[in-house]
Amino acid sequence: MTNATQHLTDEQFAECLSGEPPSRETQSHLAMCDACRGEVEIFYGAVGDFSEAALDWSKSQPSVSPRAVASRPSMAAPLRWALAAVLLLAVGVPAALHREHAETESAPGDSPAQIAQDNTLLQSVDVALADSDPSPFREYGIADTPQKNSKSRLESRNR
Repeated sequence: MTNATQHLTDEQFAECLSGEPPSRETQSHLAMCDACRGEVEIFYGAVGDFSEAALDWSKSQPSVSPRAVASRPSMAAPLRWALAAVLLLAVGVPAALHREHAETESAPGDSPAQIAQDNTLLQSVDVALADSDPSPFREYGIADTPQKNSKSRLESRNR
């Protein structure tokens, strides 16, 4: 804010609304500028209306005496916990026993003939893929596998 045509910045408005006394520059601007002074008054009016509404609401709520809140201990909570523990045991123990029994049964292993057949299939897939799609590395004369001293080659190129 350098002249009377500019209004307060957000920081200056926050300064006015924080409860701390605003700076002299802000006070003098509020004294001259009806728009900024009106914004501050609207805010304070809204806060006042909210405070009044909150007070009215709290007055309309029934008051509860401390005696009404205190009641004798109920047996419902311990009974609920006991029922939950029984249900957990009733479901958990059979499930754990079934799982333990299922783990002891071993899955049949693959036969050597099946393994050989799978390896043959994988090799044929590798050959088919290698022939059908030429590697861009080969196209530009770059090796497909990383070389041990590739880092030193990159460093020498960057020099």
